[in-house]
Amino acid sequence: MSFSRFVHNPVKVTMFFVALVLMGTLSYRRLALNLFPDLRTPRITVIATTRGLTPAEAERRVSEDLERGLVSIEGVSNVTTYTRERNIVVHVDFHWGSDMEFAYLDVKKSVGTLETRENVEKIDVFRFDPNAAPLMTLAFTGRVNRVQLTNLIENSLRPKFETVEGVAYVNANGLSHQEVLVFVNEDIMAQYNLTPENILEQIKNNNISQSAGFVIEGNQEMALKFVSRFKNVDEIANSVIAMMEDHPIRLRDVGEVVLGRTIDEVIVRQDGRESITLDIIKEPDANAVLTARRVREVVAQLNARGLYGIKIAADQSLEV
Repeated sequence: MSFSRFVHNPVKVTMFFVALVLMGTLSYRRLALNLFPDLRTPRITVIATTRGLTPAEAERRVSEDLERGLVSIEGVSNVTTYTRERNIVVHVDFHWGSDMEFAYLDVKKSVGTLETRENVEKIDVFRFDPNAAPLMTLAFTGRVNRVQLTNLIENSLRPKFETVEGVAYVNANGLSHQEVLVFVNEDIMAQYNLTPENILEQIKNNNISQSAGFVIEGNQEMALKFVSRFKNVDEIANSVIAMMEDHPIRLRDVGEVVLGRTIDEVIVRQDGRESITLDIIKEPDANAVLTARRVREVVAQLNARGLYGIKIAADQSLEV
Protein backbone atom coordinates (compact mmCIF):
# COMPACT_ATOMS: atom_id res chain seq x y z
CA MET A 1 0.00 0.00 0.00
CA SER A 2 2.84 2.37 0.83
CA PHE A 3 4.53 1.52 -2.46
CA SER A 4 1.39 2.52 -4.38
CA ARG A 5 1.47 5.96 -2.70
CA PHE A 6 5.00 6.46 -4.08
CA VAL A 7 3.84 5.45 -7.52
CA HIS A 8 0.90 7.85 -7.43
CA ASN A 9 3.15 10.77 -6.28
CA PRO A 10 6.02 10.75 -8.81
CA VAL A 11 6.80 14.46 -8.35
CA LYS A 12 7.43 14.11 -4.62
CA VAL A 13 9.57 11.03 -5.16
CA THR A 14 11.57 12.75 -7.87
CA MET A 15 12.16 15.85 -5.73
CA PHE A 16 13.21 13.66 -2.81
CA PHE A 17 15.89 11.84 -4.81
CA VAL A 18 17.03 15.07 -6.52
CA ALA A 19 17.55 16.58 -3.05
CA LEU A 20 19.57 13.52 -1.98
CA VAL A 21 21.77 13.72 -5.07
CA LEU A 22 22.28 17.47 -4.60
CA MET A 23 23.25 17.06 -0.94
CA GLY A 24 25.63 14.25 -1.82
CA THR A 25 27.27 16.31 -4.58
CA LEU A 26 27.74 19.34 -2.32
CA SER A 27 29.16 17.18 0.49
CA TYR A 28 31.56 15.49 -1.91
CA ARG A 29 32.84 18.80 -3.30
CA ARG A 30 33.50 20.12 0.20
CA LEU A 31 35.16 16.93 1.42
CA ALA A 32 38.75 17.70 2.46
CA LEU A 33 41.59 15.53 1.19
CA ASN A 34 44.52 15.23 3.61
CA LEU A 35 47.25 12.71 4.22
CA PHE A 36 46.68 12.75 8.00
CA PRO A 37 43.45 12.91 10.01
CA ASP A 38 42.57 16.19 11.68
CA LEU A 39 44.28 15.51 15.04
CA ARG A 40 45.49 18.74 16.60
CA THR A 41 47.73 18.49 19.64
CA PRO A 42 47.17 21.45 22.03
CA ARG A 43 50.66 22.86 21.46
CA ILE A 44 51.88 26.23 20.22
CA THR A 45 55.50 26.75 19.21
CA VAL A 46 57.32 30.08 19.53
CA ILE A 47 60.55 30.63 17.58
CA ALA A 48 62.58 33.75 18.41
CA THR A 49 65.47 34.64 16.09
CA THR A 50 68.29 36.46 17.88
CA ARG A 51 71.54 38.10 16.78
CA GLY A 52 74.82 38.73 18.53
CA LEU A 53 74.00 36.64 21.60
CA THR A 54 75.61 33.51 22.96
CA PRO A 55 73.22 30.79 24.20
CA ALA A 56 73.86 31.86 27.79
CA GLU A 57 73.18 35.53 27.03
CA ALA A 58 70.08 34.65 24.98
CA GLU A 59 68.73 32.60 27.88
CA ARG A 60 69.29 35.42 30.36
CA ARG A 61 68.03 38.29 28.17
CA VAL A 62 65.25 36.66 26.16
CA SER A 63 64.35 33.08 27.12
CA GLU A 64 63.58 33.81 30.77
CA ASP A 65 61.27 36.71 29.86
CA LEU A 66 59.53 34.55 27.23
CA GLU A 67 58.91 31.79 29.76
CA ARG A 68 57.76 34.23 32.44
CA GLY A 69 55.06 35.60 30.16
CA LEU A 70 53.98 32.25 28.68
CA VAL A 71 53.53 30.32 31.93
CA SER A 72 51.03 32.92 33.13
CA ILE A 73 48.63 32.21 30.24
CA GLU A 74 45.46 30.39 31.27
CA GLY A 75 45.40 26.71 30.33
CA VAL A 76 49.16 26.21 29.97
CA SER A 77 50.29 22.82 31.27
CA ASN A 78 53.98 22.82 30.33
CA VAL A 79 56.61 25.12 28.76
CA THR A 80 59.80 23.69 27.24
CA THR A 81 62.57 25.97 25.97
CA TYR A 82 65.58 25.22 23.74
CA THR A 83 68.09 28.08 23.52
CA ARG A 84 70.65 28.02 20.71
CA GLU A 85 73.09 30.54 19.29
CA ARG A 86 70.74 32.15 16.77
CA ASN A 87 67.29 31.05 17.82
CA ILE A 88 65.13 30.14 20.78
CA VAL A 89 62.43 27.49 20.42
CA VAL A 90 59.68 27.37 23.02
CA HIS A 91 57.00 24.63 23.04
CA VAL A 92 53.90 25.71 24.95
CA ASP A 93 51.60 22.78 25.80
CA PHE A 94 47.99 23.39 26.84
CA HIS A 95 45.48 21.18 28.62
CA TRP A 96 43.31 19.05 26.35
CA GLY A 97 40.04 20.82 25.66
CA SER A 98 41.57 24.31 25.70
CA ASP A 99 40.31 26.74 23.07
CA MET A 100 43.42 26.90 20.86
CA GLU A 101 42.20 29.90 18.87
CA PHE A 102 42.17 32.06 22.01
CA ALA A 103 45.36 30.38 23.24
CA TYR A 104 47.13 31.34 20.01
CA LEU A 105 46.05 34.98 20.41
CA ASP A 106 47.20 34.99 24.05
CA VAL A 107 50.64 33.65 23.07
CA LYS A 108 50.98 36.24 20.26
CA LYS A 109 50.09 39.00 22.71
CA SER A 110 52.54 37.71 25.33
CA VAL A 111 55.58 37.53 23.02
CA GLY A 112 54.76 40.67 21.02
CA THR A 113 56.36 43.00 23.56
CA LEU A 114 59.75 41.30 23.12
CA GLU A 115 60.00 41.84 19.35
CA THR A 116 61.26 45.40 19.80
CA ARG A 117 64.33 44.37 21.76
CA GLU A 118 67.70 45.19 20.23
CA ASN A 119 68.99 41.61 19.91
CA VAL A 120 65.70 40.09 18.72
CA GLU A 121 65.20 40.01 14.94
CA LYS A 122 61.75 38.43 14.86
CA ILE A 123 59.41 36.14 16.78
CA ASP A 124 57.22 33.61 14.95
CA VAL A 125 54.30 31.75 16.52
CA PHE A 126 53.07 28.46 15.02
CA ARG A 127 50.24 26.05 15.78
CA PHE A 128 51.41 22.45 16.06
CA ASP A 129 49.60 20.26 13.56
CA PRO A 130 50.51 16.89 11.94
CA ASN A 131 49.51 18.50 8.63
CA ALA A 132 52.18 21.18 9.15
CA ALA A 133 54.71 18.92 7.42
CA PRO A 134 55.49 20.49 4.03
CA LEU A 135 52.81 19.76 1.48
CA MET A 136 55.35 20.42 -1.27
CA THR A 137 59.05 21.26 -1.54
CA LEU A 138 60.23 23.43 -4.41
CA ALA A 139 63.89 23.66 -5.47
CA PHE A 140 65.57 26.27 -7.64
CA THR A 141 67.82 24.63 -10.25
CA GLY A 142 68.57 27.66 -12.42
CA ARG A 143 72.10 29.08 -12.48
CA VAL A 144 71.32 32.26 -10.55
CA ASN A 145 73.52 33.98 -7.96
CA ARG A 146 72.30 32.77 -4.56
CA VAL A 147 72.45 36.24 -3.00
CA GLN A 148 70.36 37.69 -5.83
CA LEU A 149 68.02 34.71 -5.67
CA THR A 150 67.64 35.19 -1.89
CA ASN A 151 66.56 38.81 -2.38
CA LEU A 152 64.15 37.74 -5.12
CA ILE A 153 62.64 35.00 -2.94
CA GLU A 154 62.21 37.19 0.14
CA ASN A 155 60.80 40.20 -1.72
CA SER A 156 58.77 38.56 -4.48
CA LEU A 157 58.51 34.79 -4.79
CA ARG A 158 57.74 33.80 -1.20
CA PRO A 159 54.93 36.41 -0.87
CA LYS A 160 53.55 35.20 -4.22
CA PHE A 161 53.30 31.59 -3.02
CA GLU A 162 51.89 32.65 0.36
CA THR A 163 48.97 34.34 -1.41
CA VAL A 164 47.93 31.05 -3.04
CA GLU A 165 44.60 29.87 -1.65
CA GLY A 166 45.18 27.13 0.94
CA VAL A 167 48.83 28.01 1.68
CA ALA A 168 49.52 29.03 5.30
CA TYR A 169 53.17 30.07 4.97
CA VAL A 170 56.36 29.28 3.06
CA ASN A 171 59.64 28.31 4.73
CA ALA A 172 62.87 28.97 2.79
CA ASN A 173 66.06 26.92 3.26
CA GLY A 174 69.56 27.66 1.99
CA LEU A 175 69.23 31.44 1.80
CA SER A 176 72.42 33.45 1.38
CA HIS A 177 72.66 37.07 2.57
CA GLN A 178 75.26 39.75 2.14
CA GLU A 179 77.15 41.27 5.05
CA VAL A 180 79.83 43.90 5.46
CA LEU A 181 83.22 42.62 6.61
CA VAL A 182 85.82 44.90 8.20
CA PHE A 183 89.45 43.70 8.22
CA VAL A 184 91.48 45.91 10.57
CA ASN A 185 95.25 46.29 10.86
CA GLU A 186 96.24 45.77 14.48
CA ASP A 187 99.49 47.76 14.17
CA ILE A 188 97.70 50.82 12.79
CA MET A 189 95.00 50.51 15.45
CA ALA A 190 97.70 50.52 18.12
CA GLN A 191 99.19 53.72 16.65
CA TYR A 192 95.83 55.46 17.01
CA ASN A 193 95.18 53.82 20.39
CA LEU A 194 92.03 52.12 19.08
CA THR A 195 90.44 48.79 19.93
CA PRO A 196 87.93 46.70 17.93
CA GLU A 197 85.28 47.68 20.51
CA ASN A 198 85.95 51.39 19.83
CA ILE A 199 85.57 50.90 16.09
CA LEU A 200 82.37 48.88 16.46
CA GLU A 201 80.86 51.51 18.76
CA GLN A 202 81.65 54.33 16.32
CA ILE A 203 80.17 52.39 13.39
CA LYS A 204 76.95 51.96 15.39
CA ASN A 205 76.90 55.67 16.29
CA ASN A 206 77.28 56.65 12.63
CA ASN A 207 74.47 54.31 11.51
CA ILE A 208 71.39 55.26 13.48
CA SER A 209 67.66 55.75 13.02
CA GLN A 210 65.67 57.01 15.97
CA SER A 211 62.71 59.15 16.92
CA ALA A 212 63.39 62.85 17.55
CA GLY A 213 60.05 63.75 19.09
CA PHE A 214 57.02 65.58 17.70
CA VAL A 215 56.22 68.99 16.29
CA ILE A 216 52.73 70.41 16.83
CA GLU A 217 51.62 73.05 14.36
CA GLY A 218 48.00 74.10 14.58
CA ASN A 219 45.84 71.00 14.46
CA GLN A 220 48.63 68.85 13.03
CA GLU A 221 51.10 66.70 14.91
CA MET A 222 54.17 65.62 12.94
CA ALA A 223 56.62 62.96 14.07
CA LEU A 224 60.32 63.70 13.65
CA LYS A 225 62.82 60.95 12.96
CA PHE A 226 66.59 61.27 12.79
CA VAL A 227 67.98 58.97 10.10
CA SER A 228 71.67 58.49 9.35
CA ARG A 229 72.02 55.15 7.61
CA PHE A 230 74.88 53.85 5.48
CA LYS A 231 73.85 53.35 1.86
CA ASN A 232 76.92 51.51 0.57
CA VAL A 233 80.34 50.16 1.53
CA ASP A 234 82.15 53.38 0.60
CA GLU A 235 80.13 55.36 3.13
CA ILE A 236 81.11 52.86 5.83
CA ALA A 237 84.78 53.04 4.86
CA ASN A 238 84.71 56.86 4.95
CA SER A 239 82.99 57.09 8.33
CA VAL A 240 84.96 58.86 11.06
CA ILE A 241 85.90 56.60 13.96
CA ALA A 242 88.26 58.91 15.92
CA MET A 243 89.91 62.32 15.97
CA MET A 244 93.64 62.95 16.40
CA GLU A 245 94.80 66.57 16.68
CA ASP A 246 91.72 67.79 14.82
CA HIS A 247 92.43 65.28 12.08
CA PRO A 248 89.65 62.76 11.41
CA ILE A 249 90.60 59.08 11.44
CA ARG A 250 88.42 57.17 9.01
CA LEU A 251 87.69 53.48 8.99
CA ARG A 252 89.57 52.99 5.71
CA ASP A 253 92.69 54.37 7.43
CA VAL A 254 92.88 51.42 9.80
CA GLY A 255 91.53 48.58 7.67
CA GLU A 256 89.61 47.35 4.65
CA VAL A 257 85.84 47.22 4.24
CA VAL A 258 84.42 44.66 1.82
CA LEU A 259 81.00 43.26 0.98
CA GLY A 260 80.85 39.50 1.53
CA ARG A 261 78.44 36.66 2.23
CA THR A 262 77.21 35.38 5.55
CA ILE A 263 78.43 31.99 6.71
CA ASP A 264 76.05 29.32 5.44
CA GLU A 265 74.17 27.78 8.36
CA VAL A 266 72.16 25.50 6.05
CA ILE A 267 73.47 24.19 2.73
CA VAL A 268 70.91 22.72 0.35
CA ARG A 269 71.86 20.71 -2.72
CA GLN A 270 69.56 19.72 -5.56
CA ASP A 271 70.91 17.45 -8.31
CA GLY A 272 74.46 17.96 -7.03
CA ARG A 273 74.36 21.78 -7.05
CA GLU A 274 73.80 24.33 -4.29
CA SER A 275 70.21 25.44 -4.29
CA ILE A 276 67.46 27.12 -2.30
CA THR A 277 64.28 25.26 -1.41
CA LEU A 278 60.82 26.44 -0.42
CA ASP A 279 58.66 24.31 1.88
CA ILE A 280 54.98 24.95 1.18
CA ILE A 281 52.93 24.59 4.37
CA LYS A 282 49.18 24.37 3.84
CA GLU A 283 46.43 25.59 6.12
CA PRO A 284 45.08 22.85 8.43
CA ASP A 285 41.59 22.92 6.88
CA ALA A 286 42.68 23.33 3.27
CA ASN A 287 42.26 20.60 0.64
CA ALA A 288 45.71 19.14 0.00
CA VAL A 289 45.04 18.14 -3.60
CA LEU A 290 43.52 21.47 -4.66
CA THR A 291 46.21 23.49 -2.85
CA ALA A 292 48.98 21.50 -4.54
CA ARG A 293 47.29 22.00 -7.91
CA ARG A 294 47.23 25.78 -7.40
CA VAL A 295 50.91 25.79 -6.39
CA ARG A 296 51.83 23.81 -9.49
CA GLU A 297 50.03 26.39 -11.63
CA VAL A 298 52.13 29.19 -10.09
CA VAL A 299 55.31 27.15 -10.65
CA ALA A 300 54.38 26.67 -14.30
CA GLN A 301 53.80 30.42 -14.71
CA LEU A 302 57.19 31.27 -13.19
CA ASN A 303 59.04 28.61 -15.19
CA ALA A 304 57.46 29.96 -18.37
CA ARG A 305 59.59 33.08 -17.86
CA GLY A 306 62.68 30.88 -18.09
CA LEU A 307 64.57 32.50 -15.21
CA TYR A 308 64.18 30.41 -12.09
CA GLY A 309 64.17 26.73 -13.05
CA ILE A 310 61.81 25.73 -10.23
CA LYS A 311 61.58 21.98 -9.69
CA ILE A 312 59.00 20.19 -7.52
CA ALA A 313 61.34 18.13 -5.36
CA ALA A 314 58.59 16.60 -3.20
CA ASP A 315 54.79 16.54 -3.39
CA GLN A 316 52.86 15.03 -0.49
CA SER A 317 49.53 15.45 -2.30
CA LEU A 318 50.46 12.58 -4.66
CA GLU A 319 50.18 10.19 -1.71
CA VAL A 320 46.63 11.26 -0.79
